[in-house]
Amino acid sequence: MIQEVMQCLVKLVRGALLPLGAAEGGGRQHGGWEVKAELSGQWLAHVIQTLRLTCESLAALEIPSDLLQTIQDLVLDLRVRCVVVTLQHTAEDIKRLAEKEDWVVDSEGLTSLRAWQTTDTSLDQPH
Repeated sequence: MIQEVMQCLVKLVRGALLPLGAAEGGGRQHGGWEVKAELSGQWLAHVIQTLRLTCESLAALEIPSDLLQTIQDLVLDLRVRCVVVTLQHTAEDIKRLAEKEDWVVDSEGLTSLRAWQTTDTSLDQPH
């Protein structure tokens, strides 16, 4: 019975959070969604932490390690997805730099940094 519940949990999380190709057995079979909003890496990291704590709690109940392996595999897949999402967002931010920044290259190939405005006036006073 525990094995069935754990497999159901893993399939539901896979169906909800991972792309359709990564969801084993098809996402919709166990409640997955066809249309998914893109999740942030920060949110995925929170899910990973929660699943790791769940796995640790189940391990404390002396459940056989082969039953916990499905959750550990899910955590690994979510970690990979988290890295991919983070790198994709970073690449998009880098592509948009040319639109947002107006860097002027001087003769030595250097650019001047944009002036940084501080809201904390204590930083403007010498110590």
